Amino acid sequence: MSFLAPLFLLGALAVVGPVLFHLIRRTTRDRVSFSSLMFLEPTPPRLTRRSRIEHWLLLLLRALALALLALAFARPFLKSPAVQPPAAASGGRTVILLDTSASLRRDGLWADARSKARDALRKAGATDDMAVFAFDRAVRTVLDFDEWRRMEPSARADEAGARMDALEPTWRGTDLASALSAAAEALVGGDAPSASLSRRIILISDLQEGGRLEAVQAYDWPVGVEVDLVPVTPEQPDNAGLQLAAASAGPAETAAAAAGVRVRVTNAADSRSETFQVGWSDAAGSAMAGPAVDAYVPPGQTRLVTVPWPSGTPAAGHLRLAGDREPFDNRVATAPPPTTRVPVLHLGADAANDPAQPLFFLRRALPRTARLVADVTTHPPDGPLPDGRADQAGFFFITEPLAPAVAATVHERLRAGRTACIALHRPGMAETVSALAGLGSLSLEEAAPRSYAMFGQIDFRHPLFAPFADPRFSDFTKIRFQKYRKLPAAGMPGARVVARFDSGDPAVLETDVGRGRLVVLAAGWVPPESQLAVSSKFPPWLASLLEWSGASAVAAASFAVGDPIPRLALGAPDGVAVRVRAPDGADRLVAADAAGLDDTEAPGLYEATAGADTRLIPVTLDPLESRTAPLTADDFETLGVPLAQVVEQARRAEARAVLPPSIEAESRQKLWRWCLAAALLILLLETVLAGRAARRAATPAEATP
Repeated sequence: MSFLAPLFLLGALAVVGPVLFHLIRRTTRDRVSFSSLMFLEPTPPRLTRRSRIEHWLLLLLRALALALLALAFARPFLKSPAVQPPAAASGGRTVILLDTSASLRRDGLWADARSKARDALRKAGATDDMAVFAFDRAVRTVLDFDEWRRMEPSARADEAGARMDALEPTWRGTDLASALSAAAEALVGGDAPSASLSRRIILISDLQEGGRLEAVQAYDWPVGVEVDLVPVTPEQPDNAGLQLAAASAGPAETAAAAAGVRVRVTNAADSRSETFQVGWSDAAGSAMAGPAVDAYVPPGQTRLVTVPWPSGTPAAGHLRLAGDREPFDNRVATAPPPTTRVPVLHLGADAANDPAQPLFFLRRALPRTARLVADVTTHPPDGPLPDGRADQAGFFFITEPLAPAVAATVHERLRAGRTACIALHRPGMAETVSALAGLGSLSLEEAAPRSYAMFGQIDFRHPLFAPFADPRFSDFTKIRFQKYRKLPAAGMPGARVVARFDSGDPAVLETDVGRGRLVVLAAGWVPPESQLAVSSKFPPWLASLLEWSGASAVAAASFAVGDPIPRLALGAPDGVAVRVRAPDGADRLVAADAAGLDDTEAPGLYEATAGADTRLIPVTLDPLESRTAPLTADDFETLGVPLAQVVEQARRAEARAVLPPSIEAESRQKLWRWCLAAALLILLLETVLAGRAARRAATPAEATP
């Protein structure tokens, strides 16, 4: 039997009262005078210290009534037999996640992280399974569960500690989401025991807010996996970082690059410094090589700063941030971005200065920036192509009818993967279109709109018009066509109509030719054919045409540590081996058939040499590594990470929830009512017996003469 209010059982001590009352002897206070005794000398009564209980039954009834009342107030109930939970499995599975990202290079963090990892290993029991993973932007296995089981129990902690001692913080960024999901999969994978076994992830990290944790929100956590956060904190939380700012696109990019290097200064949210200097670093990397630029950056904010070139002209070098206590992200490499040149071959009239000819607008509309230059060369449409000119061309613009031999040469280049755009500036170009597309004879008809024609339907999902998909740029009604040719789309199997005139005739048509493409524009772009060339949409349309063809692929200006460097950025054509020298002086050879350098391990300038061409490629620290303000447990919990602290609180709340079933059982049984009823019956019986005892005691006294 159990009680909801067991303290009321102390009321049963009231049974002492009836016992005391029964032990107390009462003496009568009445005096009876007898005349025959008035002359006798009084003798005091003889006293005795012994008290005796005369009515045992009454005493028991009264004590039982009090005990039942106390029992009723204690609210007794009978517990149902509890189902015993299965015995917990012995041991547990634990994965230690050790952060080795670049932010652990801050003073004292790495030693603290290894110390806490060793403490976790020493706490492991003989039946526990342990694994150690190191992570930055990728996860590496230091010790797996199978290796742990094969070791002697007494040597496990020392062996795992020795492997961790061989680790060092890398220069890569942090990916907390991938590390946590990989550890969770390792806990539940393989020959993992039943779900009753405890499974825990010990995350040892600085928990920086730049750790890319957001992706963990989409991860479906296995049941029973808990994450224990073990943060490492620096003695000085101040940190500011330096990163290269993304270069702006367009003509203004050239002027900005000539003025200097645009960098971003990031100050952590928990920093206590806000005044910094940015300048060019000397050869040793420990001091400024010239005047510095002041930067005021409050905590938690960023500022853009332009640092002039040291000699007035763009050159490779290193920029340095002064005024910060943590130097790991205060140096960044930079180099002038290489200029990508696209050889464009125009087959038409060579009249670059005649505003009535297509070449006049083509030279002015094609991109010409610091990163991309379209080198336009022209050739007569009926003259034989010099050897190698068609092979060197990355893109073809055709505005005149081609001679059969020239059309056949361009057709072969299209089949090899090149792209050509033919604008039907004049009648009589049907044979050229059919020769380039590799089709039979086609017929083109002259369209005669009443006043003018416009684009009536445009596929903005196509790469040619995707840059104009935004409603702010999708208005083509101001481009009018006075003349155009009717394209027989039905006579070109597999052709796709990208745009149509308001009459329903195809305006822009695209078809595959082997591995290449042919784009047909049904009208010319010069006045009086149309207003396309004088429209502001003509240059971006040509740029999207080059980009879609792949001829204007521009390599990235810089890379983060850990990123592969493609062959395009190395400046090496296909089939040429490249020798890459890392910042530490180590040489690596990129094979002729390789796609590029597969990995970068440290920030700095990488020197790529392919034949006689040498290119400097800056590799920088991940910008998010400078965001070192620590995340809180609430941030993890908000994203759905099952923290061990939260799970333990839930277990305690579940344990406290045992009380409501007890209250339900007591309210259902109501044993206190039976206790009160029994107490009332006993009191009635006691009253009857006490009355009889009183009458028996009074009868002898009344019978005395």
